[in-house]
Amino acid sequence: MAAHRIKLTDLTTYIDLYAGAVKLREGGLNIGAPRPDPRYISSPISDGDNLSAIRYGNRTITLRLRATGASLSALQTNIRAIQRLLNDASQYINNPGYRKVYLELQWGDSPSNSTYFQVLHGQLLMPDTWYSPALANSFNIIDCTLVLECKPYGINIGVGIAQATLENYQTDPAFNYQDITMAESQGDVPAGLYIKIDQTGATGSKKLWVAKRSGARYNDTLWTEGESETSSTDVEAAAKCTFSDQGDAACSGANYRRNRYEPVAGSTAGQIIAYHSYDMATPPRGTFRVLIRCAVNNAGTWANRKWGFGYVYGAKTYTPSLSLGEYFSNTAHTAFEWLDLGLLSIPPVPESDGAGNNTFTLRINQYFDETHINGTYDWNLDTVFLLPVDEGVVILNSIAADDIIAIDGWTDPPNVFKIASDKITDYPSYVGAPFLLGRDNTRIYILRDDAIAVTFTVDTNYQPRRLTI
Repeated sequence: MAAHRIKLTDLTTYIDLYAGAVKLREGGLNIGAPRPDPRYISSPISDGDNLSAIRYGNRTITLRLRATGASLSALQTNIRAIQRLLNDASQYINNPGYRKVYLELQWGDSPSNSTYFQVLHGQLLMPDTWYSPALANSFNIIDCTLVLECKPYGINIGVGIAQATLENYQTDPAFNYQDITMAESQGDVPAGLYIKIDQTGATGSKKLWVAKRSGARYNDTLWTEGESETSSTDVEAAAKCTFSDQGDAACSGANYRRNRYEPVAGSTAGQIIAYHSYDMATPPRGTFRVLIRCAVNNAGTWANRKWGFGYVYGAKTYTPSLSLGEYFSNTAHTAFEWLDLGLLSIPPVPESDGAGNNTFTLRINQYFDETHINGTYDWNLDTVFLLPVDEGVVILNSIAADDIIAIDGWTDPPNVFKIASDKITDYPSYVGAPFLLGRDNTRIYILRDDAIAVTFTVDTNYQPRRLTI
């Protein structure tokens, strides 16, 4: 019979429960299953409930053991070694001086191929007859039971992915994303993900976005050059808008789309001047933050030249509102920067199992919030990026040029760190949460509010997790 691994361990001390002095009896392992905790949403106009979320509670693992010793003191030593690890497991959460304790399981004895269940607490239960004359003669407890309360998932040793260098824009062959192809053998539930990001060529203290997409939607087109518009529309009746593509090597695609507005003096204040339309015949699906890389010139009061997004979907048209805070200004003039224009759901109406989705047209609006005087006013649009947020996103504020960021989805609870030499130095301000890596093909996006020449060196590792082994 092939050797197996069944060990109780804090990764320093290992107690062999397969071939040691305290070992598993034939048929004595019951891994159990974690308790599902589903949440449902009901509707008075439809039958059945819809699953909105599901989480798993802990799992109970029991092992029927036989404990032996060459002497009474040896038997006591073997039992107490288990009890010490059980104590450490229950003390760990409140006392960092203790270590995590795991039950290591493997059908075989191959290095780095075990599954580990974190033990939260446990009991070693003795049979009613254990303190008997037979024990005194043989130092042999035939049927004791180890009951372990564990985290729901078994975890494997971390898997490294080849280091990648990402750009701060998308113009083939430069991309701001990394594709990860998952193997079915690497777990049966989403894996913990650890991403280390080192920046090169960055300046100042800027915002950083990190997000993911997976499955059939992983390679949706989410990046559009400003100059790739379907059309540009002059809205104000008295306006004099001139639309053109302008070359600039510092822009994505080496071009940007310019709306040059030369108004008649005294034109009405506070209105949409123009918009660029971007038709998506096969639109991406999901929830996004609409990010644009844009600039305005310094004629007049530049902060009153604003940006917002609207859309057209079939007969439905949406126009942003200034009073609702749906228009945004650049923080400076002439320099390109990334603006976050808010959340967008595509499609914006419920989908059908019978009818397909319509063409979705995204509009990037230019708005003038002042009484116009003679002059030349430019709105310059470099890029539109639909940042996916429905599968997981981390948005970090004020990330310095030399900061190394670790997005840690392994740890419980997950967190984001600044690190140096793989040691924590600080905790950055961020919104969102570190995300998991699913079993499907996945694309990880990184973007910094900085020059397109910035690059990211990305080291990615994931920790497979299992419901079954």
